[in-house]
Amino acid sequence: MPDQDTDVKKNGDEKKPEPKDQLVETKHSVTLGGQEIKYTVTCGTIVLKEESEKKGESEGEKPKASVFFIAYTRDDVSDKTNAR
Repeated sequence: MPDQDTDVKKNGDEKKPEPKDQLVETKHSVTLGGQEIKYTVTCGTIVLKEESEKKGESEGEKPKASVFFIAYTRDDVSDKTNAR
């Protein structure tokens, strides 16, 4: 019986599962100069996709690459786009 994450083609060959974004988030704190700073660490992989066409018609997005990242964000900042 095939795994739930694996599709099986009609001829019996197994098809690889489509890659998905995978994220993990953890909360932490550190004390620097007597001040507690709370922060979040997010890490994982993001799948980059590309629009695919065949004979001028769209076949939808196809995975092209997977990128690993780690992000540290301070929790007490209201506008994280302009944090310093």
